[in-house]
Amino acid sequence: MARGVQLSQLVKDVRAECGHSMSVSQGVNTREKIQYLLRRTQTELFEANEWPQLFVYRDVLLHAGDKTYDFPIDFSFEHTLHLHYLNGTTWSAVPYGIGDAEYSVYSTDTENPTRASPVQRWNFDPDNAQFEVWPVPPTDGKVRLWGTKALAPFIAEGDRCTLDGTMLVLFVASEILAKSKSEDAQIKLQKAQELLRRLKARSVSNKTGTVVLGGVDPYNGRSTKRPYLDYIPRGG
Repeated sequence: MARGVQLSQLVKDVRAECGHSMSVSQGVNTREKIQYLLRRTQTELFEANEWPQLFVYRDVLLHAGDKTYDFPIDFSFEHTLHLHYLNGTTWSAVPYGIGDAEYSVYSTDTENPTRASPVQRWNFDPDNAQFEVWPVPPTDGKVRLWGTKALAPFIAEGDRCTLDGTMLVLFVASEILAKSKSEDAQIKLQKAQELLRRLKARSVSNKTGTVVLGGVDPYNGRSTKRPYLDYIPRGG
């Protein structure tokens, strides 16, 4: 099973893996629970692992005199790894972090900002969930954000999964079967973990190196125990 499978089909597949009735009328009571487990499992797997196939860039236009900008609709600060500024015809990496040292050189006061070029630093604006560039650009320009594309909506029955559908189905089925103390739970879990390992090996082998944000490894300090590979999160 590939990515992009509809939520309605994944629910049916979970029922089949669990040996439950495929009757629509008998499945009404469990449909919402299975949908929730599929959403939660996909989110946890997304956050716990690197997915190079979802690594993309988005360009954002800069406007003269403006210091803050919205993230692209399918991006967030947490999943933005680095930013580049288009200086003439050359993309230049822009370090992360703006502090007093920078503001003492070029003020970004809203009423009377000091405009200068090129963009030299960027920062997250937590009050507005935007990003700030420094110094304030004197002319229109462009920056490029690199990072992991956000998960697609996964609520309506017609919504499609972002990660591999078979993997999601097997993990959810193993959790459901474990609650009923079925011997099949461990078999499904082993299959799901092996599939996750294969997917990760195919996606990262000899393709990407470590990407850093502002000179700091964004994965540094993360627990060495990986959800779904080393342990199964408790269900809600």
